[in-house]
Amino acid sequence: MPTSTTTNPTIDELDKYLKMSIDDQYRVSNSLIFWQHHQDKLPYLAKLARRLYSIPATSSCVERQFRASGLLINERRSSLNPDTVQNVLFVRSIQRTLQYNPNMFSLQK
Repeated sequence: MPTSTTTNPTIDELDKYLKMSIDDQYRVSNSLIFWQHHQDKLPYLAKLARRLYSIPATSSCVERQFRASGLLINERRSSLNPDTVQNVLFVRSIQRTLQYNPNMFSLQK
């Protein structure tokens, strides 16, 4: 069985990022500035960071989350662990996001 010596560019980028020494200025300020300065070296991760750090312009997402948590926690399920509730809401929000934008977490350029 032949083996391939080609590497995945996103894995290479992740390795580069993990080996980087990150200046303190990026740790205390806006992290998107870091990604802007390093987007040539780490294009896939920079794109992913922009998507993950995007803030919605309205509060409707937050309002939906509060409504969902109210539906999840009721008299019969009042003893749910807060971490469990948070995990369920997180998974639901990812599912909803992928339903409307299936390529949200795609790392392709």
